[in-house]
Amino acid sequence: METKRRTPAVSRQARDGDGEQNGQPAIDPARLVVQDAERPLTVGDVGRGIASAPSIAVACDVLRRRAGNGGLLVEGMFALALVFVVFWFGGDTAFLFSSATLAFGALTVIGAVVTAHDTLDPAVYVPLERQYSRTAVVRGLVLARGGVACAICLLAVLVALAFHQITGMTPDVVFAGALGLTATCVVLSTLGVALTPPVTTRAERLIFLAALDIALYSLTSDDVLARALWLTRLPLLPLAAFYGFAATGQIGWPGLLALLVAGGYVAGLTWLADRLLARHVYPVAREPQAQPGEQVAPSPALAAEGNANQLTTGAAKRAEVSSGNGVE
Repeated sequence: METKRRTPAVSRQARDGDGEQNGQPAIDPARLVVQDAERPLTVGDVGRGIASAPSIAVACDVLRRRAGNGGLLVEGMFALALVFVVFWFGGDTAFLFSSATLAFGALTVIGAVVTAHDTLDPAVYVPLERQYSRTAVVRGLVLARGGVACAICLLAVLVALAFHQITGMTPDVVFAGALGLTATCVVLSTLGVALTPPVTTRAERLIFLAALDIALYSLTSDDVLARALWLTRLPLLPLAAFYGFAATGQIGWPGLLALLVAGGYVAGLTWLADRLLARHVYPVAREPQAQPGEQVAPSPALAAEGNANQLTTGAAKRAEVSSGNGVE
């Protein structure tokens, strides 16, 4: 008897493919995909998993916007111009890579500041922050600019190899110089993102520039005052090691330690930019004020919120009416 009572309910549930089951919309059986637990992961699965990460998605969006407005093309043209200016007349590899570090470091900082300023604009940042998160936006921005810095440095090295009048272009010197150039540009790109408003205020940027000026004076001078300020030069020692990679053509254990410290700089600056950006409150879109005799159409977000409130209010009223009828 128990089986006979359950059978009609089960058959009705199976027939109602377009109805509701236990108050929830029914699931179309054609949409059910059985995952094979025994199937090993492929490269495509791993790639899709990485590409679906919020930070990677934000980085791709930032690069698409930058490429769409022609920013990447302009940066590439400036990079080629700097390569021809730096490497055209030839010279020693140590001098050329040191000059390239200064030139491409400046280009990287400017590109990072411009990209971060465009991305942190409320019209661009607010939709990204709602879709992903604030942390994902900051990390994606750092990833995008780090990728651009690596691409520019690789382009510079490849074009430099085409100039045969450069002396001392041995494989170890080229590798060490390219690694130092790339590491310096990646750190500077992250620093450019962290210093872009509204991440930092004007007073904070002035304090940073003053501290940087003192650190550079202590690093490049040898007088009594510079020796007294020796502690201020410590944060710049990894960048100074990268600057000297091409001069020696060797990395060694100090160079590896400098690379680890540079990775800590990138992670720390990204975390700091995320914390500092949390202080800034972006304006919320409000409903425009209607003039006398005019009707203003609500925005889609406000209209959706109003519809949700109406549905909630209507359901509450129907529940009260039904409960009142039951009591009567």
